[in-house]
Amino acid sequence: MSDGKQMASTSAARILLFGTPLASAFLFASMFVWMSHIHGSVKQLQEDNAGSVLSARDQLQKKRSVEADHLDQYMKSLAEQQMQALRATCSEEQTICIQGFKGEIGNKGDKGDRGLLGPKGDSGSPGTNGSPGPPGLPGPPGSSGTITQPSGLPPLQPPVFTVTPSNVVATEGDTATFYCHASGYPIPVVTWKKLTFPSSIAGSGNKLVIDNVKRAHGGTYVCRAESKYGIIESYATLAVQVPVTFRSLDLIPKTVAVKKESAVVLHCLADGYPKPTVSWSKIGGLPQGSLVHPNGSLTIPAVTKSDIGQYICNATNILGSKYHHVVITISDITPTPTTFSRSGVNSFITDNVVLRCTLCSVPGFNFSWKGVGASHRLPHLSEQRGCLLLLSNVTVDDAGKYTCIATHTLLGTEVTENIELTVLGPPKISSFVPRAVLLRKGQSHTLRCVGKGGPRPSAKWSKLTGNSFHVLQHHKTSVLSIVNAGEEDKGVYRCLVENKYGKDWRLVTVVVPMLHFINGPPPSEIVAQRSETVVIDCSATWLKGSPIAKVSWDTPCGNSGRNAGEIEEHSNGTLIIRNPRPWNTGVYTCSINVFHQSLESSVHVVIPEVDLSWRLNDLCYNSGFNNSRWSNKWLYLASSSNTLDTTRYYYCPAGYHWACSGERYNFYPPSEDEETYAEQCGWSGDLYGNVSRKYFILRDTKANTGSRFYYATSDKHELKRAYNFDGKNFAGIMCRKNYF
Repeated sequence: MSDGKQMASTSAARILLFGTPLASAFLFASMFVWMSHIHGSVKQLQEDNAGSVLSARDQLQKKRSVEADHLDQYMKSLAEQQMQALRATCSEEQTICIQGFKGEIGNKGDKGDRGLLGPKGDSGSPGTNGSPGPPGLPGPPGSSGTITQPSGLPPLQPPVFTVTPSNVVATEGDTATFYCHASGYPIPVVTWKKLTFPSSIAGSGNKLVIDNVKRAHGGTYVCRAESKYGIIESYATLAVQVPVTFRSLDLIPKTVAVKKESAVVLHCLADGYPKPTVSWSKIGGLPQGSLVHPNGSLTIPAVTKSDIGQYICNATNILGSKYHHVVITISDITPTPTTFSRSGVNSFITDNVVLRCTLCSVPGFNFSWKGVGASHRLPHLSEQRGCLLLLSNVTVDDAGKYTCIATHTLLGTEVTENIELTVLGPPKISSFVPRAVLLRKGQSHTLRCVGKGGPRPSAKWSKLTGNSFHVLQHHKTSVLSIVNAGEEDKGVYRCLVENKYGKDWRLVTVVVPMLHFINGPPPSEIVAQRSETVVIDCSATWLKGSPIAKVSWDTPCGNSGRNAGEIEEHSNGTLIIRNPRPWNTGVYTCSINVFHQSLESSVHVVIPEVDLSWRLNDLCYNSGFNNSRWSNKWLYLASSSNTLDTTRYYYCPAGYHWACSGERYNFYPPSEDEETYAEQCGWSGDLYGNVSRKYFILRDTKANTGSRFYYATSDKHELKRAYNFDGKNFAGIMCRKNYF
């Protein structure tokens, strides 16, 4: 169809080129009518044949196996049919179809409609293989496999989280809780751990609870689920919100006196999380040229009279605000030195530590440092660098209070800052603990056991009982108090200091010497014959292996009786009576006093030979004796002879003994005894049977010696000293009822 249009255009052009103008005009109009007719006919033909062409194409698409030459013949036949249609149209207007001369090239026509899509050509020969392309992206992971398990049991599966921990925001002092749950078979073990310093927090189970949250608890936590078939982890963070606090409210007094035209720096060092914003205000506005530093300090370069007044520091975060007030005055007086303290510098043992003064960032100060203890000596491995103190390879001995002294170069103000350093690590006992303590009975004593370490260790005392130590409930502190020491307080004690990093201990042996008889106390009574030797063992000591204590003896009447047997007192604490006689009968008492302790024991020695033939038997009442009217514990035994026989031992009746002056002194009534024999039973004054019988004597009353011992008379029976007793006018003896 395109060729037909071109032919018609060319013929018309030739007629216009060689005809007259009128003919040309006629021809031009006729050509226009003809072209319109031709265009319509061609368009109609195109539409009529479009369906046949499309049908042919469809047929060709269904018969792709037809050979190529049949297709070419078909296409040529189709083209011939189209040309015949054009010729038939031209035969109706013979004059117009006459070929004329070639005319000028006309203007380019509009682009024709797109032709019909031709049939698909034959496939070409296969090309050669190209080089391999780059690796493709990895495909999505496949589903988890299942490990075979014996029949009747759940399938074995690696851990899979069903609940993962979420990030937590908590306010200081609150409780923070993380949740984490994992499934699988075997059931995985879920554990928790803090990843960031300090990393001491750990736990297990599906929930981690942190009570009384502190700022140091903030950080990243990991939940770990583990079984023999795999390990999975999930992470979450804890953000601890901390209310605003001022680190150094006492750093600058509430009133600051500065020199006129001098500079002043007001500090407002605020802590908190989120980090607080700091602002300053003053009634009437801040002075011109004043500057608020990023650390919250306010600098006034030159204080004038108009700058006097109250300045307010406001520190704010999401939890609230805090205010600090400072009043500035002008004075030529140097401000009073200021001292303040702060804590919270923690370090692990063997770490390197840097201590920093709070005023480091404030200009105009010179710095010096003092160390721990009364000597303020700095550790050997330390270095001062202005406001910084560097400590290398710290130990628990380096823990304590360090002092930074900041002196203002202009004002001369001295600010002293105490910084407490805590060295985290196993504790160490720093106080002196003796290995042994010797206490006397009844003495009180205090033992101290102080430990150093970080965190601060707890201390408790325990006592060895059997093969183990038992904590003393009243001594769960560093102090062990022993009050009024006795037998029950002696033993081995242990002081234990402990924190979460370790422990340290000391053993103390407490010795309370208890005076005791080495072979037990002597018997209360010894009955011996004259042929026997009496041995009383009072050997005593206060501590095993110690020397035998010295013994003091109290023998009957001071062993001053007439013709007493041979009595020996030995240094080993024994008393021996050789060839005892009846007059050795009596009470023998041993006494020991050592180390503020005393020990005493009494032994009644009986030599059973009684001779009462010396008695006066014809007296009334009691066959030769009569009771004291004041006490029936005393007897007055009358003698048949009125002359004292110094070779005789005068016996008392059974149950009584010849009393000594000491007994008479202690047991005799404070006033005169009532008369016993006076004017009775044949007595007339001191006479009995016309014989003078005046003196009733005690066992240790001696004649012709001038000794100051006592006697009693028959009439008054009052005690008198026997200054002039010569053995004459002897009336008898005084007997005391046995009390042993």
